[in-house]
Amino acid sequence: MFTEFFRRSCSARLIAAASLALSVSVAASGQTIRLVNDDAPVGGDGLTWATAYSELDDAIAEASDASSTNKWELWVASGVYRPDPDLTIPHLRNLSFTLREHVAILGGFLGSEPLTPTGKNQRNPLVHISRLSGDLLNNDNPSNTTTYLDNSYHVVVGTLVNQFASIDGFVVSDGDHIHLNAGTGETVPLPSPNPAGLAEAQVGAGMLLMGGQNQEPANVVKPGIMRIRFENNRARRGGGLFLTGAQQSNPVIANCTFKGNFAQRDGGGLYVDRSAGATFGPAPKVVNSVFHDNHAEGTVPVPGEGGALYSEGEGTVTIANCTITENTAGNGGNGGLSIVASAAASASSGSSTSATRSSGATRESR
Repeated sequence: MFTEFFRRSCSARLIAAASLALSVSVAASGQTIRLVNDDAPVGGDGLTWATAYSELDDAIAEASDASSTNKWELWVASGVYRPDPDLTIPHLRNLSFTLREHVAILGGFLGSEPLTPTGKNQRNPLVHISRLSGDLLNNDNPSNTTTYLDNSYHVVVGTLVNQFASIDGFVVSDGDHIHLNAGTGETVPLPSPNPAGLAEAQVGAGMLLMGGQNQEPANVVKPGIMRIRFENNRARRGGGLFLTGAQQSNPVIANCTFKGNFAQRDGGGLYVDRSAGATFGPAPKVVNSVFHDNHAEGTVPVPGEGGALYSEGEGTVTIANCTITENTAGNGGNGGLSIVASAAASASSGSSTSATRSSGATRESR
C-alpha cells in the first residue's frame, strides 16, 4: 500500500503545511534563557542582547546543568556559527554543536527581541537566518574539493537525548565526512561516544542522532527537529541526517527541508538505520517537509539508493504531508525513497505527501 500510495501521488504537490513549534513559556518557573549573537563582543554572558554570547558553543557549554527543573532556551540571532570558531590549527573537524537534554536551541532572532513570550514569537527563521556551518574556513568551492578538507564531520550531534531536547529554526550546512587529507594521514574516526556501536564513521554530515542498542529508556534518542534546512552536506550515508537507535528513538522531524545533500552510498537527504543492533530500530516521524535535489551516488556496480530518504531494518518510518522532488541516484538506483530489509513505512491517512524523482521508482523491499 505504501508503494501504491506514492505512485498515485507521484505528480501531487504539497498542499498543506502546519507549524510545529515549542510552546515553552519564557516566564515559566525554573527556566533559563541565554542569548547568542555572532555580532556581539567576545566575552559576553548571554544575559542581554548587548552582552550576548558571540559563539553558540559557549552557550551550549554553559547549559550543561540543564535539568527537568531547570530547562534552558538558547535564543540565537541571525548569523553564521561554526563548531570550531577559533579555527584551531589543525582544524578540529570532529567538533560539533551538541544537543543537550532539557535545552531548546532556537534560531531566527533579529537580536533585539524582548525576553518575553511576545519576543520569542517575533522570531522568523526565514528572514533572520541562523546558519550552523561546517565550512570552518568559509572557503567551500564545489569545483575544488580540496576546500572541503577543513569541514566538520558532523555539524550537529545528538547522543542519547530525549524529547526534552530540541533544535528549531536553523540552516545546517556544509558538513563533510567524505573528503580526507591523505597527505597528512587523516583517518576516519568513529563518533565518540558511540552508544549505537556504529562500525562506519562517515555518516550524518549535517546531523547525527544516536541512541543505544537496547530498549532501556537511557538508550533513546528522540529530540524535536523543527524548521531545519539541511543543505549541502556530504557523507557516505545520510548526507543531511543520519539516525540510529533503539525502537523508542522516534524523533519528530517537522517542517524541515533537505536540499542539495549528497551520499556516496545511500540516503542523500536522510538515512534511518538499525544495523548497529538496535532492536526493532528507530521510528521517526517526518511531517510537512521537503526533499529536493538530494543525491545518493552508489559505487559501481552497486547503485545508490534513496536519494531523498533511505531506511533499512526493523521499525516504521512515518512520512506525512511531504514533497519529494528531483532527487537522484547513481548507477541506476532509486532517487526517491528506498525502504529495504524488513522496515515498514507509512504515509498517514489523508496526507498529501507527493514523490517525484528523476531516477528510479519509489521502492519498498522485503
